[in-house]
Amino acid sequence: PSDDGTRYAPILKSFENFYTKRLYHRIQDCFNRPLASNPGATVHVLERISCDGNKTMQVLGKLDNVTSGDARDVYTNGRHYATVSGERVTRKCLNLGSYNYLGFADDWQVTCRKGVMGSLEGLPVSMGSSRMECGTSILHDQVETIVAEFTQKEEAMVVNMGFNTNATTIPALMGQGDLIVSDEFNHTSIVN
Repeated sequence: PSDDGTRYAPILKSFENFYTKRLYHRIQDCFNRPLASNPGATVHVLERISCDGNKTMQVLGKLDNVTSGDARDVYTNGRHYATVSGERVTRKCLNLGSYNYLGFADDWQVTCRKGVMGSLEGLPVSMGSSRMECGTSILHDQVETIVAEFTQKEEAMVVNMGFNTNATTIPALMGQGDLIVSDEFNHTSIVN
């Protein structure tokens, strides 16, 4: 081993060092936010504080931990102030980052209990994998019949979309002159 630092690759590139020191610590509160609720249409985000210029973040906890009266008023008079179990201070935020498209993460007892419990009578508990692994259900057959009738074709095949479908299934099935009916919600890899 040598003490000559020029003989080794730098641990950080200059941009990484700049980003970490000058940018990330100032804006890190935007990332890695601890949630205190289910990922519904809105989420409760635990409030965090920093005493060292955002180098480290600590969960605020109870409102009693806020020593300044002005800061306490900001929380209690704010539109987005809330508390969760243990009186922990949270901020109610619009959830723009989860896959809760159908609202199942909300209070499912209210939003979809009847449909979920009814589907368990005639369908398997999980169809969370491809048809090749889990098989075909009656719903697969029904939706393919509907699509075939709509497109006035003998048969149709419906597959869950994503990169693997676009990269493997479509090229294997399609050829010159074939028609793919697609909508704007498909995975971006179908266009690229």
